[in-house]
Amino acid sequence: MREGVVLRFLRPEDAAALAGLEGEVFADAWSAERFVSLLGREQFLAAGAFGGGPEARRDALLHAYVSAYSVAGELEIVNVAVRTALRGQGLGTRLLLFFLREAAGRGVGRAVLEVRQGNAAAHALYARCGFTAIGRRKKYYSDTGEDALVLEWRPEACRSDGSAGSAGK
Repeated sequence: MREGVVLRFLRPEDAAALAGLEGEVFADAWSAERFVSLLGREQFLAAGAFGGGPEARRDALLHAYVSAYSVAGELEIVNVAVRTALRGQGLGTRLLLFFLREAAGRGVGRAVLEVRQGNAAAHALYARCGFTAIGRRKKYYSDTGEDALVLEWRPEACRSDGSAGSAGK
């Protein structure tokens, strides 16, 4: 999945592709109009993995994305999504590490997110990217009553090569 994939931050003109991928992977998908509004705000960051050639052309397919709100040097990661047919190939890890590295370069000192307790694939992804559990929100998800684990990432969790692990090791 490495060849032909371009990682870059998203712009308002990517909103339709973003909404399309959201609709594929989430039951409560956000609309293209909402993404246009959010992508135009300084506090909202989103990055995507595009396929279909060496350049992230307008017609390239959005394979994965990560989105977050950025406030006072902290990210609250809202969603991480990978196209269903492309899961398990390392694309989510590659994109999330890119996103976190770039955010740290912009002064972000911490990222947090909530993840369903039973989502083993997401737990593995976040562990590969250096996230650690810092709490639990009981019965957080209204559709199932499932708990959410609160995870945290700090820049020192990444090595200089961008992979997860202790920076000093």
